[in-house]
Amino acid sequence: MEKKRKLRGKWLLALGALLMAVALGMLQTQPSVLQYCIIAPQEEAAAAPDAAQAEQQPETQQESAPSQSALSGLISSWNARVEEDLAEVLESASIAARDYGFAFSGAGGSATATLTAVGENWFSVYPRYLVSGRLMSADELRDGARVIVLDEPLAFKLFPTADPLEGKVQIGAAWYSVIGVVRYARGVGEYEQHQAYIPLASAAKDALQMEIVEVSGRPLPRSGASRTFETAAETWNAGGTFVDTDKEAMRGSIIARVLAIVLGMYLILYLLRRVNRRAAAFGSGIRARLKTEYLRVMLPSLLPRGLLLGALYALLIGAAYGVLTLAIEPMYVFTEWIPDVLVELSSITERFWQLTSAAARPVLIRTREYAEIRFWSGMLRWGAVAFLTGALVMAFSARSGKKKNAE
Repeated sequence: MEKKRKLRGKWLLALGALLMAVALGMLQTQPSVLQYCIIAPQEEAAAAPDAAQAEQQPETQQESAPSQSALSGLISSWNARVEEDLAEVLESASIAARDYGFAFSGAGGSATATLTAVGENWFSVYPRYLVSGRLMSADELRDGARVIVLDEPLAFKLFPTADPLEGKVQIGAAWYSVIGVVRYARGVGEYEQHQAYIPLASAAKDALQMEIVEVSGRPLPRSGASRTFETAAETWNAGGTFVDTDKEAMRGSIIARVLAIVLGMYLILYLLRRVNRRAAAFGSGIRARLKTEYLRVMLPSLLPRGLLLGALYALLIGAAYGVLTLAIEPMYVFTEWIPDVLVELSSITERFWQLTSAAARPVLIRTREYAEIRFWSGMLRWGAVAFLTGALVMAFSARSGKKKNAE
């Protein structure tokens, strides 16, 4: 019975360690991005030609009659906000709008996918691997050209027997020319299986009704970009959801960090006791030999052992520094956790209610990256539970075994 219980404990330990290792690895691969999402504004219905008329009209005639769009004001105000407040703290910034479950039709078929209308620099914030063709140029993004980039599975569904780069895709009443195909592997944070990208300016021009609008930026290291970006985004359009992927990834890995700190401190103290015993024995040996030998005669034999003990103590100090860094690092990331005055009850209470109010927001818009981080964070928590359960089972089994042997 005890052997079976110990075996279960080992399996739980192994399973927990495996789940935590996979989840931590996936959390480390998340991009360092700041995001702010709002519900897309409602577009006014605009009179638009039917598909046949739109296809027959010359491109210049289609471009000369842009529709009024609520997206246009958001685009211009965000670009102004980036120039005024964020240029010094971000490597790149962009704005995009998304619509999930959008119906596409091409020459050879139809499919549903997530339509992402991207602004300038979007592919710098979220790089995509180009399989064929090209991505949108700066002029196309700025002017709102009717061009589209598809992922590989979507391109195959819409053009099963033809070259997608020679085809067009209907979006609303307009036809968009396919200019590129990108590689795509569905992640756990994706709602739809397929993806398509068009210029945001063209979505505004055609008054496409989107579901969410997302502004994003890649922060410069140690620039305080997170707080600056959140403030600028709230000023741009209040009431949205702010996501710092670095902060969310650390939040999700806190339980693994705590386990690493506890186990690290236990291991350091255990090794320190072992090294101290060796150092004490070494000192006792020196004192005993000094009664019969001169120190200068003993030095050649004592020096290697002394250097080894010094190196072991140095390694333990380095390990303790690493554990201390693990413990302190979250304080630099989650600065909102720290009250203005650490010893003042009113300051602590105010900060507590600020945090609970933020956690109880009635509307939360999830980005793909945020959803993926939440998934792997959940797996990490379950791995920690399995690991701790296995450790408890093995400890209980070992204690029971000792009692039986004593009896």
